[in-house]
Amino acid sequence: MVLFRHFDRWLGSITGYLKFDKLYVAFGDRNLKTHSFATNLRVVPNQWNQVKISYNCKKISFTLNKKSKSFPLEARALYLKPFIFG
Repeated sequence: MVLFRHFDRWLGSITGYLKFDKLYVAFGDRNLKTHSFATNLRVVPNQWNQVKISYNCKKISFTLNKKSKSFPLEARALYLKPFIFG
């Protein structure tokens, strides 16, 4: 299930989705390379869950309900786009 996408008619830079109740993220960079991240962070079914993603051009970090996971990433985002939720 897609949680959010940085997307319009063309691909943007980031997509967050759930697979078997775990958070996965794909990041598209300016070189059209997709970086995929399996965070191993699990959502709580049938409840509100707090998701935070931060990126500082050196690492990308994910927080889900106060549990965090970071990965090294040095890439520029593909495009500026609107966000789509749900």
